[in-house]
Amino acid sequence: MHMGSEDYRRRPARRETSAAKLACGGGVALFALLHLSGALCALGTEDRCLLSSYDAVSTTELDLKHCGYSELPVAVAGFPALVKLDVSHNALRTLPSLPLSLETLFALGNHFEAIPPAVAALPRLRMLSFKSCRLRSLGEAPLPPSLQWLILTDNRLTALPESLGTLVRMRKLMLANNRLESLPASIGAMRELELLRLANNRLPSLPPWLLEMSKLTWLAVAGNPCVAPAPARASLEQVRFEDLDLGATLGEGTSSVVRRARLHGATVAVKLYKAPLSSDGRNVDEVRASCAVDHPNVLRWLGFLEEGHGEHEGASGGGGSGWRLLGVLEWAPGFSSLGKPPSMSSITRDTYPPEARWSGPQLLAIARGIALALEHLHASSLSHGDLYAHNILWRDDAAAGGGGGGGGGGGRKRPHRASLRAAADESAAATAKLSDF
Repeated sequence: MHMGSEDYRRRPARRETSAAKLACGGGVALFALLHLSGALCALGTEDRCLLSSYDAVSTTELDLKHCGYSELPVAVAGFPALVKLDVSHNALRTLPSLPLSLETLFALGNHFEAIPPAVAALPRLRMLSFKSCRLRSLGEAPLPPSLQWLILTDNRLTALPESLGTLVRMRKLMLANNRLESLPASIGAMRELELLRLANNRLPSLPPWLLEMSKLTWLAVAGNPCVAPAPARASLEQVRFEDLDLGATLGEGTSSVVRRARLHGATVAVKLYKAPLSSDGRNVDEVRASCAVDHPNVLRWLGFLEEGHGEHEGASGGGGSGWRLLGVLEWAPGFSSLGKPPSMSSITRDTYPPEARWSGPQLLAIARGIALALEHLHASSLSHGDLYAHNILWRDDAAAGGGGGGGGGGGRKRPHRASLRAAADESAAATAKLSDF
């Protein structure tokens, strides 16, 4: 689970020259107009980065990504209605005063070594990202207590201040790919915290107060000294890249691309990673954990291939010349994701299309399948860490002709716990597979 900056493109009251205002005539004028139209298109791309091209009074969102800024214009403070600001992938080291109305600030991929003091003055800020910068500290000024979502992934942090625990509204805290050797005990005061990413740090142990955080649901800790790497199954197939016949792309996320392929005459799915690191830590840790599991309710990995040197400080970059990481997965026809990833407004909650519907027997069968998968993982000393609906694949067995059509067990209106397994077995309404550790 892993979100970067959004592409905000709604810009009210743009002041652009209209070709209709050009008073020209004749063939020469038409020739000039065509050339001028192309020039205006080019100007429009650059114009996006000019604050003077926006109506400061009514603009609520600014997209200033990839604008080449080494300093953000101080005029940004004069946008009183601004709610979302994206200044990602520039060369910024500090920030000027920002509008007090700001609720979302993306500043990833810049040259910050500390969070600028201007951030502390934002009373409504709820989402903040300084991912993939050069942070060595969080700065001297405390962060706004209104924060609910803080992304500090992929930096150079070795320690966190005790003041971090004052962010008691925090629900999502992402700290993977840093150099943390300990955590401040004050984080235990974040009683609303639901998701905590600590993967790929230098933690020798996990603090006991983690067990007291009643709402903490998603925890990623792989790649730390306190976590042993998962052992691979003995039955894993040796994979050679030249044996794969890659086909159509099935899907793409921030960290990988999944393609249909043929391997030794069989249809498989191949997951090709884009870089050694992702927002959840080292991708090779996901691969090893996935390959260690063999259960009918977990998407089966048939093998993997790792080539080249995968150490890299930047999650957004590649692994260097010759680096390659991929996994070969079972082909699972008829399966689809149970849900979609969380949105910016839902924060930690999955989203679903309006037409999504499941019958009672289907839900019972899906829940049973995932419970059996987790039982197997925990017995093997493995934790999934990212159990979301969008990481669950399911199949309607009635539509696939593989079961009892969801009618079995219909006479049990409220089955007792002891009969839940039998009720799900009788219904055979759906099959679920856990994926994406």
